[in-house]
Amino acid sequence: MEGWRRGLPWLATSPNLPTLTTARLYPGVCLVEGTNLSVGRGTTQPFELAGAPWIRQPEKLAAELNYLGCPGLYFRDTYFKPIYEPFAGEVCGGV
Repeated sequence: MEGWRRGLPWLATSPNLPTLTTARLYPGVCLVEGTNLSVGRGTTQPFELAGAPWIRQPEKLAAELNYLGCPGLYFRDTYFKPIYEPFAGEVCGGV
């Protein structure tokens, strides 16, 4: 690693990994894809979102997750409409 320095430009490796943030989140958040939640594929924030149409009060979900006090994490309530399955075209509540 001699001579290596931080600061290389990010090159999107996939339409679902458009930013360095999404690439950092992918390894953990992709585990959620095995559940009945959407992880925001088909939105402008893939892997930064998690939700489903049956989550009707995302503000309560965000409050409960923030109550856990996970270091370095803060959850905000949101609504999103993914263009890919699961829930393509449906409004999802989530964080």
